[in-house]
Amino acid sequence: MTPEIHLPSPSDLLSIARQAARAAGEHVLANLNRRSEVDSLTRSDVKHRLDAEAQEVATGTILAACPDYPILGEETCDHPLPDAPVRWVIDPIDGTVNFFHGSPWWCCSVAAQVNGRSVAGAVFAPEFGWLFEASSDGPSLCNGVRLRVS
Repeated sequence: MTPEIHLPSPSDLLSIARQAARAAGEHVLANLNRRSEVDSLTRSDVKHRLDAEAQEVATGTILAACPDYPILGEETCDHPLPDAPVRWVIDPIDGTVNFFHGSPWWCCSVAAQVNGRSVAGAVFAPEFGWLFEASSDGPSLCNGVRLRVS
């Protein structure tokens, strides 16, 4: 008899994604004075030191709560990604070019996938204080307020 695999619920994964996105965003926000610290710069991309640091913060938060599943991050990832029913996806500074140029339009994004399907995600826009979140078993929210289609 094969043992039953218990996977975290989308709501449980969302709680972790929310914590990770917020922690990464708060780290970046606390270090805005380092906005100009760049590892590489091309016409279409900026590799920012804070990007890597924010990913480390988000990764640490996820691993502390849910250490058994691989993490795919924009800055680094496990190569090759191990086969697992749950996978985390992180974009530590989504909108890096905006961030580099001093625009507040950037965010920290964390999502969880179960069997290849995204089931939970959190997007934190630190300079605005907006935390967007959604899961497949719950509503879409911004700062705890349900989002509605107009």
